[in-house]
Formats: sequence, structure tokens, C-alpha cells
Amino acid sequence: MEALPADVLDIVLAFVDDLTLERVFTARAVRVSRLWYELGTKYLWKSVHLLAVLRLLPDDAWCFCEREHISLTVSYSNASGIPSDIKTSR
Repeated sequence: MEALPADVLDIVLAFVDDLTLERVFTARAVRVSRLWYELGTKYLWKSVHLLAVLRLLPDDAWCFCEREHISLTVSYSNASGIPSDIKTSR
């Protein structure tokens, strides 16, 4: 079986990415092979949710009290550790 040309594969990955707002299908597709990974990674990174990035920060990064007198209050919806709401106060 011959491989799909890269241009055709890129169109397929763009279609898969447009199917849903979640990146689940795209994330699964880029695990098929190295070529799929190289072509599909740009679709995974085209929009990143702020809360996903903030979850990567260490626990002590949630307060800027000493410098700017601004603090962040993070509310968690459940025990999963995923922030549901972030508020700033001065």
C-alpha cells in the first residue's frame, strides 16, 4: 500500500481538526505515524486554552502580592485539579 501524498494528508488532517472544537480526534490522528505527527501538530497548537496553560504553572505561581499587589484566586470545580474560575484582586 502506498502512502498518501503529504498535501492530501494535510487536507485530511485539516478536515479532522474542523470536526469538533476539542482536539481529541486530531491528537489521535497525529499518533498514527511520524509523517502524520509532523503535518498535524500545527493543528493541535493553533489554539490553546488559557486554563490548560495555567495548569502547567507551579502551585506557588498563583500570587503576585509582593510586586504588583495583585493576587489570583483559583476555584476548583472538583478534585481533578482543573481550575474552573480564576479571579484577580488588588
